[in-house]
Amino acid sequence: VEGGLIQLTDVMSLWGRQRKAEGQQRRAMSSTILELQTASEKTFERLLTWRGLLKESSHAIDALGQSLADTQSVVRELKETQVRQEDVDEAVSASARQLHELHEQTERHVAGIGQRVDAHVVETERLIVQTRKQIEERIDDHGAQLVRV
Repeated sequence: VEGGLIQLTDVMSLWGRQRKAEGQQRRAMSSTILELQTASEKTFERLLTWRGLLKESSHAIDALGQSLADTQSVVRELKETQVRQEDVDEAVSASARQLHELHEQTERHVAGIGQRVDAHVVETERLIVQTRKQIEERIDDHGAQLVRV
């Protein structure tokens, strides 16, 4: 009996030590679990904060995208309507050619009018000379008739 009692005491002592070790292990695990839960909560809060930042960033990116699209549209319009130096030079050259052609046409018309005026002056002078001759002849005829009368 005594031998059984010693063994029972040893077993109970061993069982007590195991329970104490298991208790310490449970407390350590509980402490670790609490630390992990705290870390998990903090991580969750950070994730929520990041999510909010991502939403704000998404709105900002959308606004920037729209602004970029508007700017690109304005740039396309400017490119379509811009006046380039080449275009100006070409328009000036075309206008200069037209002006030169009109000037030449005007000179030809003026020269033609001058020739017609000269011809008309010559014809008018000829008619004046002819009319004078006729008047002088009539005066002479009229004077001769008066002398006869």
